[in-house]
Amino acid sequence: MEVYLSYLFLSSIFLLVGLYCSFLFQQRKLPPGSRGLPILGNLLQIGPNPHQSLARLAKKYGPLMTIYQGSVTTIVASSAAMAQLILQKHDADTSGRIIPDAITTLDHPSYSMAWLHAGEEWRLIRRILATFLTNSHKLDSLCELRHGSETSTNTTEWAMTELILHPDKMMRLRNEIAESVSQKGRIEESELLRMPFLQAVVKETMRLHLAVPFLLPHKTETNVSLKGYEIPKNTQVLVNAWAIARDSDSWENPTTFMPERFLDSEVDFRGQHFSYLPFGSGRRMCPGMPLAHRVVSLMIASLVYHFEWKLPHDMNPKEHDMTERFGLTLARAVPLVAVPITLI
Repeated sequence: MEVYLSYLFLSSIFLLVGLYCSFLFQQRKLPPGSRGLPILGNLLQIGPNPHQSLARLAKKYGPLMTIYQGSVTTIVASSAAMAQLILQKHDADTSGRIIPDAITTLDHPSYSMAWLHAGEEWRLIRRILATFLTNSHKLDSLCELRHGSETSTNTTEWAMTELILHPDKMMRLRNEIAESVSQKGRIEESELLRMPFLQAVVKETMRLHLAVPFLLPHKTETNVSLKGYEIPKNTQVLVNAWAIARDSDSWENPTTFMPERFLDSEVDFRGQHFSYLPFGSGRRMCPGMPLAHRVVSLMIASLVYHFEWKLPHDMNPKEHDMTERFGLTLARAVPLVAVPITLI
């Protein structure tokens, strides 16, 4: 009996040592990062605003790092170069989805293209959307029908906030819209897409206040080699598009609202400029981009052209709360309250 117990004890020791050595070996192959606490991992470091805390951690551990959300190992890309490596070079290898429990509870993965496996059914749905809803000709013919979404609403709210805080830019935009209206007699959606300053405002809002700061979580479909690191199959991969859009290596005065930066610039949101990814890139790029672009442009133009706006109670713009509330989308922590004054 004693021999048996000794054998069992030694076997357990060897097993634990083997598992620990295997763990250390895996860590050597993964990108650098903070080990965090047992069981919790880096959850306490991440906190309520992970887009901000992971941007700070990336400055210490580099643009490709490893974090631990409890028992979930996650690779985080925080630079344009790393985003391009994942979303372009290894697009197919990282096209899987980590589906949150809240989504599976609602049975969304069975019907939503955002969560479906990138297989035949997913490709069919994407083709149907492109053919019957999101191509430019179809959107022109359905101009009286527009679908709102939380991301479009949030983007419009952030845009109006910035314009109220920058009245010179509000006036410049209103004048641009008024010039078009004087020629056409009304705001026409097709003309909005050709207004350079309006489009610069839309792009700058999407850069500074990214609606989905991490895009949607990716998952490796196979073992992937990234910059000499070995990422196992089924590992979660996040692209911190919020951090990339505020990277001083890519943007001058990155935290300042400057729509002018997009005038005479080739940078757009179609997924080819990896310093600017409001809709993602590659095969998992948001298929609703054309519709969202039009809806946001139309809402901003309508609000700016028809109304003058001011903060209530003669509030000093410097006192205005710009705190963000993190979720699947990035909204204002305190909803915008503004007073409209009818112009037309």
